[in-house]
Amino acid sequence: MALKIQNAVIATLALGLSPLSWAAEYTDHVDDKKSKVEDTRKASGEKEGFIALPIPMSNPTLGTGVQLLGLYMHAKDPDAKAHNDTSGIIGMYTSTQSWLVGAFHDGALKDDSIRYTGGLFHGNLNLKYYGDGNDPIFAEQPLEYGMEMSAIMLRALFKLGQSNWYIGPQYNYMQTQISFDQFNDYWPEPEDVKSGGLGAVVHFDTRDDNYYPMSGWFTQLSYMDYGEQWGGDGNYGIGKLASSNYTSVLDNLVLASKLTIETSGGDVPFYEKPTLKMRGFNHGRYRNDNILQGQFEGRWTFKPRFGLVAFLGLGKTSEAQQNIWNQNTIVTKGLGFRWQPVEQKKMNIRLDFAKGPEENTFYLSVGEAF
Repeated sequence: MALKIQNAVIATLALGLSPLSWAAEYTDHVDDKKSKVEDTRKASGEKEGFIALPIPMSNPTLGTGVQLLGLYMHAKDPDAKAHNDTSGIIGMYTSTQSWLVGAFHDGALKDDSIRYTGGLFHGNLNLKYYGDGNDPIFAEQPLEYGMEMSAIMLRALFKLGQSNWYIGPQYNYMQTQISFDQFNDYWPEPEDVKSGGLGAVVHFDTRDDNYYPMSGWFTQLSYMDYGEQWGGDGNYGIGKLASSNYTSVLDNLVLASKLTIETSGGDVPFYEKPTLKMRGFNHGRYRNDNILQGQFEGRWTFKPRFGLVAFLGLGKTSEAQQNIWNQNTIVTKGLGFRWQPVEQKKMNIRLDFAKGPEENTFYLSVGEAF
């Protein structure tokens, strides 16, 4: 679910501001934005966009099912170039009897000088554990496990002067209950695990749009410290660098690429370890202490609101003491179809077919893969 509830999201509200001051600033921002939008909407042609629909979904991680999605894409000030404010509620149920509900908001304050994101999720996911590494011990017969979870993600980013750099704090908290059905004789009771982490995030953003960028860079650098002092059980750290580039070679053809490096150390729960997240296999299949992956995609809009894509993914994983460059390369590739349901907002519904090392997979989701 592009979700690393990742991801995502998959993936945070205004830390550093007290709740009262944040609420006051946000109220002022909303009132000011409404008046500006009303005064300029006719001239600019900019409109709010709302998507509310059931969307069939399918991926090898969660199975086949349906997402109930409500997305409100706020009207954007005419002079704003990049950031689109988005609010949403989601519900999901799949053939693996996995389900999830949640709500989130991604917005900006003070002419995009502050960006904030917050999300709250609860669900019960039935997943597969393969083990660690490129050749995990349970690769042929992965262990099924259940993960009942409640999670909150909060982030606030502050612009550095007039630059394209943003920096700020992030807080993640997740309470989980893990159970392996195959081990009921030895592990009869689910295990309760809490993870709480506080860290720093840096963004560099020159994209012309955050729904469907056609030019620019988006780089994210983060380090999260997880420990008892932040509300968790174990002590560990996770660092991540992800950098995407978008280049328009024609008016209707965009070349997109993304490089991701992720490292971990300490007493990391198995489900929090870095894992390759390319299309073409279950996202738990290649899990290890470190990962390196590159994704490349060509996006062709052959007709207004309709497009095709071709993509390629390359990835490696390694244990902490190994040289990642000496490990095997995982290759995936595929084709996809895009449909833009809201004329005023370039946010696509995507259908992708991917060929991975062991299987062929289908994906149906909202928004681009990166």
